Amino acid sequence: YVPEAILPDYYRSADVIAFQSMYETFGVVVPQAMASGRPLVTVRGSALREIVRDGETGLLSEPGDASDFAANIERLLEDRALGETLAANALREARDRYSWDRIARRYEEVLIETAERARHKPHRIPAATRSAPS
Repeated sequence: YVPEAILPDYYRSADVIAFQSMYETFGVVVPQAMASGRPLVTVRGSALREIVRDGETGLLSEPGDASDFAANIERLLEDRALGETLAANALREARDRYSWDRIARRYEEVLIETAERARHKPHRIPAATRSAPS
């Protein structure tokens, strides 16, 4: 366990952040890594390919391909300029898309849109919850 307050220090101390979960739906590890300003390698699995743009905000490897994953890590360790570019892009993306202010605004927008749609739809009681005539 790493306390939340010092977690950013751990990310920033890495030369490359490598995250190889193939089952992550949308955890906070990848956005946190992006916000650290360090280059990132992850897999092209589940929601991760929607968060990380290959060659722009990080490098994506094929799921289950350890050689591809290792090659991407090596590439970033050897090409520091590429790593710096990806890290800068990822940091900008994290600030633009995943700041708590942005998330709260988007959540509010979704709630308002949902309420508006509900207001204009006729309300139906599902058949399973209707009481049978006595």
